Amino acid sequence: MYSVDDTTLSQRRPSLRHIKLAACSSTQSHLKDLTAQMSPFQTTVVSTQNQDQGHGRRGNHWLKCQNALAFSLLFPFQLSPTLASLKLGNDVCQFLKIKYDVTASLKWPNDIFMNGKKIGGIIAQLIQDQDQQPWILAGIGLNLGRPSPSELQELSKFQAAFLSESIILNNDDYHQIASELAELICQNNAITESSIFAEWKKNCYHIGRQVILLENDQVICEGTFVDIGSGGQAVIKTIDRFQEIWSGTLRIRPIF
Repeated sequence: MYSVDDTTLSQRRPSLRHIKLAACSSTQSHLKDLTAQMSPFQTTVVSTQNQDQGHGRRGNHWLKCQNALAFSLLFPFQLSPTLASLKLGNDVCQFLKIKYDVTASLKWPNDIFMNGKKIGGIIAQLIQDQDQQPWILAGIGLNLGRPSPSELQELSKFQAAFLSESIILNNDDYHQIASELAELICQNNAITESSIFAEWKKNCYHIGRQVILLENDQVICEGTFVDIGSGGQAVIKTIDRFQEIWSGTLRIRPIF
């Protein structure tokens, strides 16, 4: 786990602008539009109680569920932008352990898993301020509490799940939990590339497993997931060589 100053979330209070919306189409789009009006950029979180057009990775739609967290965060990031989603995945795992005492795991490149099922996802986009300094526009979605029966049925189609039956979010919780996680992300921003890699490998549940990688539903690589490269790419050991994959959908072969 990263080294941080405190172990209680309530004590982490970096300077953070927080925009709380009752409803919006997409926190990611809303925050991206706001950056056009920022001079200078400011670390900002946008949270909502109801998002109906959330963005998933590669343009996919993020399924809207009750008791699910959806927010976006703009923050400066001085390391390679390709490492941002790895760092964010580590931060989410740390947050879930601190707040809910659960151990989540990571699936390349940016999915949050628990007990073999997806409970959340991350998208991270590079954006530059007026001085051409790098910032990350991150979107995070987490299925925390039980969805409705129809939503649960839809989640099951994608082998997705939720964190706990006991979590029921009220209107304030959607904003408060987003704020706590955003604060932890910002608190953990003074880290090194080596610590990001080490923590991600510890959190990843499929290193050493047989995997298939697809692009547009076409298999592009099969083999053993052995590592991640210096830019966050997957390193796959095939029958005759090592292959680096920068993007795609990863499927893990079951263990019999």
